Amino acid sequence: MAMAQTAPQRLHVIAAGPTASLQANRHRTGRALLVDALMALAVVGLSLALRGWAADIAGDNAFLEFLRAQWLLLLAGNGVALDPLSLPVPPLVFLAAAALGGPQVAEVWLPIALNVAILLVLTRVLLRGYPAAAKLLAAVPLLATPFFYLLLFRLDLQLFVLLLGLQVATLRAFRLQPTVARVTWAIGLNIALSLTSYAAPAALGAAVGYLLLIANYKREVQVAAWRALLWLYAPFSLAGYLVWMVAWATAGSRLKTSYFLTAAPEPFGRLTTSVTQTLGLPLLLLVGLAVILVLFLRSPDTRMRGGRSQAAAWVVLSFAATGLGWLVIQTLVETLPSEPDALTFAFVLLIPAAIGSVYGQTRNILNTNRGTTRLLLVGGLAMVMVAFSMQYLLRPIVWGDGLPSAERRAAAAREAARAFRLADPGGRVLVDPRFAATFVLEGGINPNRLLTPFDQDFSALVAAPPDDVRTIVVTDAEDDFVGGNYPRLRLLDVVPDATLLAEGRARPALVRAFRREPPAALLPDLERAIVAPYAAAEERLLAEVARRLGPDLMPTRMDGWAYGIDIGNILLYAAERGDAGLFTAVDRIVRDRLLVTEMSDGNALYTVAWRAHADRQVDASGTTESLRVVDAYVTAAERWAAPEFDRLARVIGRAYVAHEQPQQDGHRWFIRNYYNYGTKQYATNTYIVDYDPDVLARLAQRTGDPEIERAAVASAELVQQAQHASGLFYLMYQPEIQTIHPGLEFFAPNALAKTYDAAEVALGTVSSDRAIAERVLEFARTRGDVLEAEYSLTDLHGHGGDRSPALFAGITRLAVALGDLDFARQTADEHLASELEDLISAPASDSWFFNAITTLLSLRELQAAMAG
Repeated sequence: MAMAQTAPQRLHVIAAGPTASLQANRHRTGRALLVDALMALAVVGLSLALRGWAADIAGDNAFLEFLRAQWLLLLAGNGVALDPLSLPVPPLVFLAAAALGGPQVAEVWLPIALNVAILLVLTRVLLRGYPAAAKLLAAVPLLATPFFYLLLFRLDLQLFVLLLGLQVATLRAFRLQPTVARVTWAIGLNIALSLTSYAAPAALGAAVGYLLLIANYKREVQVAAWRALLWLYAPFSLAGYLVWMVAWATAGSRLKTSYFLTAAPEPFGRLTTSVTQTLGLPLLLLVGLAVILVLFLRSPDTRMRGGRSQAAAWVVLSFAATGLGWLVIQTLVETLPSEPDALTFAFVLLIPAAIGSVYGQTRNILNTNRGTTRLLLVGGLAMVMVAFSMQYLLRPIVWGDGLPSAERRAAAAREAARAFRLADPGGRVLVDPRFAATFVLEGGINPNRLLTPFDQDFSALVAAPPDDVRTIVVTDAEDDFVGGNYPRLRLLDVVPDATLLAEGRARPALVRAFRREPPAALLPDLERAIVAPYAAAEERLLAEVARRLGPDLMPTRMDGWAYGIDIGNILLYAAERGDAGLFTAVDRIVRDRLLVTEMSDGNALYTVAWRAHADRQVDASGTTESLRVVDAYVTAAERWAAPEFDRLARVIGRAYVAHEQPQQDGHRWFIRNYYNYGTKQYATNTYIVDYDPDVLARLAQRTGDPEIERAAVASAELVQQAQHASGLFYLMYQPEIQTIHPGLEFFAPNALAKTYDAAEVALGTVSSDRAIAERVLEFARTRGDVLEAEYSLTDLHGHGGDRSPALFAGITRLAVALGDLDFARQTADEHLASELEDLISAPASDSWFFNAITTLLSLRELQAAMAG
């Protein structure tokens, strides 16, 4: 038997007790701080090590670019100019960090610090009072989660997860002791949450549902008291959105940028994708977690010492259920601005804390249960842990499922910026809102030089840039019609007055910087040769053409369409005549009605439509039409010494060359006949009339463009191969025909060749391969008055056809180009001037404008040649 303690001994124990307890608390606190410091160091080290990997997946996303743009605007003295689809807390936090420590701190160290805070909140704060093992169990899978490091490039998601963790902690405190003071703290936190993300309603709804569930199920306090506090909690928590709406209405930016507007599949397709891909991991883990919690509910005692229970796990399940419902609504109702990414990240990152809260009570349940329940509990917990940790190693593809992908446009912006630094012309820089920040930062451009969509009356500034704007930076976009991009105003009036300085490509992204040239002076009328009797015939026919064109100058045919070949011929005629008024008017028609300038489709950009209608969209590009317009602009550049027309001809010429089909699989190089704007598909064939080597060669010589020069050489070779021994041409080339008839390369349907087409093709080879043109003219010269519109290539017998004025106008132009003025005059006298009255009085038809304008071209060129 132990001896009884003496009084002094008892006094000694009583005196030493509090001191030992205090020392134990100090030791526990010190160990906890040491563990927290080690976890923080682990976050910093792993974040730095994995930052490059995370940048490849989520770096340079639209939101990060938006934050960079905000910093540039602030440096330029424009203040904070938010997009209406953004919320103020993330950009304000970013700007505060940048102002205090610079952009490097805001982009690198602020996200790392927030990740440290997230880890501590989800372990130390949310699991306060739980065993150290539970906190480590929550920390290890969190540190092993790739999603955790992808947050480094999404400040808005970081803040959402951080505030959500704090909100869950306040819910636990609120549940244990629902006082007005605690609900006030919770409301303040929820207001901050609602100013951070549009996904906040899902978290607020989950919180309210959880509190109501606890109040009715546990009966820990009077239900009336809970509901009274909830009447404060719910409406006042949503006050953040009301505050934001009032602030926006009074002082917010009115601009909608395309940062937060992206193309998406149809609603049910998005829902299916979200459930099967984006939410696949969270759903799997939550099922396992739910199994564990059901076992806890069935156990006799689910409490830890001190009355704590697995509240964190129940909150996660409540948030998940509400979030899933919100995602269903989000995917079906496109107008909601919240991002599913925020909810997906939160699902994944809260699960380790829920697992930790469950583990804290495992010992109690294991001591009070036997057999199957214990096995299911351990198995369920292991399943969740293994699924959470190992699936990233076994299925690396899930790292990127449903995440905001890295934008290729940022890479294109960097490439363009590097080239721009070497050719910066000074002056102000006009930029559109998409990835302008990356271009500006990489290009070393002073923010005070910027003119951005956040400037007042930006649309008017784009239409008429100030004189000090020397550079215009444009990018592609999925949607050219979102506010702030202004592609029609930006490009249609700018390109002719601009020179390409720098270009960056990272398919399908495109970033271009143009140097803006001073506005061109008004074109003067030029003197022209007047040779009788052709001048009088030209003037009479021109008057009739003008009368039939009407005020809109659109050569509309019987089907209601105005065809690009007719408009291009008028533009070429005006340039050759030197008629500035006519050229300027038709030039405007080309730019407004035929030239495609929307950058949403890179294949369509700067193509010339083959026809235009007042009430319909253009449907396809035209290759012959593009060449005719290029010919007109090159001629105008030569006649008026106007380099802006060279620049415009070059971009159209490059679009024409982009129609090429490279030589491959035994098939030759060729230019595809058209590009369909609706189906986004190219034709698979080509017509020989779609080539003009001389025009391309003239353009290449004037602009120094090697791609156009290459196409000119290849065009001359193809035309040469397509010429029949008679001098006529096969009509077309289509590689698929060779799979049926291996020996058949060029061909003509029914073996019929058109004489006018031969003259048209030959007219484009006078300089590049004169022999081709000579053979065509010789064919026409030997037949003289009996020249027919069509010939059989098998026996060269004429097959009639329309012996229209255009046929003899084409022969006249070819003779003039080859210097045979005698034959040119003979043809004009016998078949043009003598039949002028018939042409002028002819009724409207599909071919009238084509015949009349081609005749005008022949009369003009003949007079110019005769005058020397």
